[in-house]
Amino acid sequence: MQTFKDWLAEEASKMPDIGERQRRIAEWQQDVTSLRDQILAWLTEDDPTRILYVERRTIDKGEEGLGWYEVPALRISLGAQTVDITPAARNVGGRVVQRKAPEFHAAGRVDMMNGGVKYYLYLDSSEAGKKWLIGRNSLEPFQELNKDRFETALRDLLS
Repeated sequence: MQTFKDWLAEEASKMPDIGERQRRIAEWQQDVTSLRDQILAWLTEDDPTRILYVERRTIDKGEEGLGWYEVPALRISLGAQTVDITPAARNVGGRVVQRKAPEFHAAGRVDMMNGGVKYYLYLDSSEAGKKWLIGRNSLEPFQELNKDRFETALRDLLS
């Protein structure tokens, strides 16, 4: 019978290099932090009286090939209505195929949801660089995230 120590060594050999895992996690954490900071900047511009309650959070995520890590998240409330902006995964399976638009390479996904309705924020990673895309489903083309599109989605979720 295999010892626990031998079993752990076998499991460790199946996992990607720890340095590569740490690099990918750090890159994802930075991408999500940049998104969070952009969202906070947009909210600061449009909510000088601070009617919105914005809670910065940190959540624990566990992903195959990465293990467990912490990543930033947000909760935005207007009265009793709440929207969570939560990283779903760094590993999202690569290409996202859309019905009415070209496919793109997803390097991560963040969900923007109120419990029932959900918007998806995909990190598009290509030779041209990285950009966040927003959409509700693959039946409608995902569009590059900007202030107007974010605010439209947030208003929809808070209504």
